[in-house]
Amino acid sequence: MIKKITSYITRLFEKDFSIKIASIIAAVVIWFAVSISVYPVMSKPLNNIPVEINIEGTFAEANDLRVIFQSREFVGITITGQRGQIGNLNASELVAVARADNVRTPGSYSLRLEIECKTGRQFDVIEFNDSLVTVIFDEIITKEFEIKPQIDSGGVSVSLTTGLMVDPDDISVSPETVAVTGPKSMVDRVTEARIRVAVDQDISQTYEYVSSDLSLYSGTLPIIDTENLTFSRTQFNVYIPVMHRQTLEPVVRVTNAPDSFNTEAFIEKLVFSDSALEVAAPSEFVKPTISTIDIGEINMREVDIGTVFTFNADDFLPAGYQTLDGVRTVTVTCPSEGLSKIERHIPGWSIQFVNAQPQYEYNMISSGFMLFFMGPNDVINQLTESDITATIDILKNPFDMTVGDYKPIVEFSIPAHDNVWYTSSDGSPSPKATVNVTLREE
Repeated sequence: MIKKITSYITRLFEKDFSIKIASIIAAVVIWFAVSISVYPVMSKPLNNIPVEINIEGTFAEANDLRVIFQSREFVGITITGQRGQIGNLNASELVAVARADNVRTPGSYSLRLEIECKTGRQFDVIEFNDSLVTVIFDEIITKEFEIKPQIDSGGVSVSLTTGLMVDPDDISVSPETVAVTGPKSMVDRVTEARIRVAVDQDISQTYEYVSSDLSLYSGTLPIIDTENLTFSRTQFNVYIPVMHRQTLEPVVRVTNAPDSFNTEAFIEKLVFSDSALEVAAPSEFVKPTISTIDIGEINMREVDIGTVFTFNADDFLPAGYQTLDGVRTVTVTCPSEGLSKIERHIPGWSIQFVNAQPQYEYNMISSGFMLFFMGPNDVINQLTESDITATIDILKNPFDMTVGDYKPIVEFSIPAHDNVWYTSSDGSPSPKATVNVTLREE
């Protein structure tokens, strides 16, 4: 009988494959029902549950304290509960939360973790591999630092064959500052920010490029760990002015000398504190054809025997130029050897009017002038009033073409001697006479 029943079932399955599938499903359902009824509670391990630090609504949040470090990112647990609740529960539905309710000041805290289920399933935690997490809190601040260019060894490659150079002090970064935001303990360590200047090619003219190679320093030591710091910007323009080097001879201009005075001979006797100036300028400012540099003027009406004039480099250097030899001033000493000085009175009646207007009468009111004349000893010792010519050039001292009193400039010359000059005894650089102008009668 048993053999007949077995044979019948076998033939039945061989005839209808659908009956086979239905039988398997029925077996699984029966097994699941039996498991729930016999084993309703189960245990289950779960790993890689994310750790979250909750500061919402706490004193830490109100005082701008933030988490800058936590000792672990994930935890593992074992739970127990009804099979229907936790049978298909996975780690993505859970989170390990640490509350910062007791955090009051910056520092390190050990906080307890609590497991929460995002989907609301019920279970008990029967094993926790570590229910504590170490968290460091700190105040978040922002400070602004000036950016300094840093030239590493071999950082800038410049061809010097044509007299080019790069002055590290002239390298500039734009913008000039960067704001650093992060934990107070880290930001307070920063003393300066630097942009590394490095060019992988020879440059022969002023060069500009964009760099993101920003480094922070604490004193002379670089700060390696900047993970918790943020910057107001990460790209900066680096400007490298390529300088052309030049050697220039300083020269001066002579003004207000008598018409008969030999200015070239006088200039040859001047003594310069520096006969040559080492200067440099960016390529866009350089004047490669010049070999001299005008440092200023010498007013002969201010020159005494041995007078020293001082000229500042800031005043005479062209735009963009700078000195390389450290010279900030140039002094020029006027001649003194073999020279004498004498005082002479020039009467008012001897003053002549040049380019006078025919419709006017010019009457000298001033009685005359006391002047100092300087020149070679032998010339000065024999100098008389007759050697001196005094004139007032009407075209150089235009009147209002009306009658009245005026004070035009008087010019003096020594026609017979080209090495004599004068200064006024009262210290004024340009002596003036009082002249009365009237209409000439018909």
